[in-house]
Amino acid sequence: MANDELLKKLLLLGAGESGKSTLFKQMITLYGQGYSLEDRQGFTNIVYNNTISAMKTLVKHADEMAHYGYPTVIHAQNNPSKKTLQDCKLDADVDLTLAKHIQILWSDPGIQATYDQRAKFQLPDSAEYFFRRAMYIGQVDYIPTQQDILRSRVRTTGIVETSFEIEENQFRMFDVGGQRNERKKWNTLL
Repeated sequence: MANDELLKKLLLLGAGESGKSTLFKQMITLYGQGYSLEDRQGFTNIVYNNTISAMKTLVKHADEMAHYGYPTVIHAQNNPSKKTLQDCKLDADVDLTLAKHIQILWSDPGIQATYDQRAKFQLPDSAEYFFRRAMYIGQVDYIPTQQDILRSRVRTTGIVETSFEIEENQFRMFDVGGQRNERKKWNTLL
């Protein structure tokens, strides 16, 4: 039998944000080479973006929900932190100053009440994880951990491939974008 016939191919298909890339990253961590220091450093801006984007979402929805009588008003003493996040660009680095603003907002009862209503709007599951780690993420020498990588979210475009071995079985796994405009690429692997 040829080596190609022994190779097991796994194609991860599903709707956008259904967990394909998370499973892919878990398989790399458990059975592949893991993530090198260079790979982990490559996730830094993704973690920054996920953290900033999630807090901006909470700030926006806190204001909107307060207009409808929800107890989501951010305390006035936290307005400087609110303003900082509102003005913050999604591609900004999370330094200790920004991390402190995120921490202040995460402790705010209005933000907590908004978070409790997260089923009413789209917020990544990893938001709380990154908010709790804000001061660590804000360190000058921050390098994402394996857990940070697993919890990070970036839209997959195209096809990503990895190979690994489990109990002498060779696998090749493909992660594909799940958004509608990415699905035509699936056919090249079927």
